[in-house]
Amino acid sequence: SAQLGEATPSLPEPPPSLPAFPDAAGLGNPSQLIERRPDVAAAWKRYEAAVRREQAAWRSTLPDLALSAQTGTATTQIIEAESEKTWAVGVSVSIPLLTGGAAASALRGAQAETDALHLSAQQALLDAVVEVESALALDQAIAGQRAALDTQVDAARLSHSEALKQYSSGLTPYLSVLTTTSALQQAELTRLQAQRDHLSARISLATALG
Repeated sequence: SAQLGEATPSLPEPPPSLPAFPDAAGLGNPSQLIERRPDVAAAWKRYEAAVRREQAAWRSTLPDLALSAQTGTATTQIIEAESEKTWAVGVSVSIPLLTGGAAASALRGAQAETDALHLSAQQALLDAVVEVESALALDQAIAGQRAALDTQVDAARLSHSEALKQYSSGLTPYLSVLTTTSALQQAELTRLQAQRDHLSARISLATALG
């Protein structure tokens, strides 16, 4: 329309900025993984239960110790009756001979289970830490990319504004305005895509932190 001498339609102004991005504060930190992540907490609870079973199996291998005490009165009659108080204390130890082997085997089985669940709990915690660190690295990388894109959008907006001024003054053809408009829109779209990627990374980080 500009080349035909008609009035040039006004172009929509791009938004000054994107909506505010949520802050990462309050998401927690890796030191709280055992308390906040259900999978890690469950792994450690299973290990703690195995420790208690091992302790019970160990107690079953110990001999039974029994303590007994009794008191009484003894009377002796030679010329005339005499009496005196008596007391006795006894200790008995019972060692299971027939079931001792079974108790020892049960203890070894409980110890093996405890060791296996301890390794499993440590692996669950390690996997969670790796997941958190990966999510943090991605979040920081996209944050840096967004900062660079913000600078690119500002430069494209300035170029577009300058092209509009020169066209209004009759110094450049309208094609330069269209070119800078296209560049500005592409920069805005790229930055919007980066913001969407950043939101996805932030969700992954929150999920990893429990």
